[in-house]
Amino acid sequence: MKSRQVSFFVFIGIFNLCIVAMIGVLMRYKIGFEFPYFEQKHLLHAHSHLLLVVGFPHFI
Repeated sequence: MKSRQVSFFVFIGIFNLCIVAMIGVLMRYKIGFEFPYFEQKHLLHAHSHLLLVVGFPHFI
């Protein structure tokens, strides 16, 4: 693979990891405070799928 393609995939992986981290912070915030726009079950589902399906394979 070319170096430019590798750096693109690393960028996408780090970007997805940041999204997963933000969802994780939102889930922890929701434990202590009321946040009516999101349900905990849906946040947990999105968090696990983004990490395992989208983010993690980029680093393998």
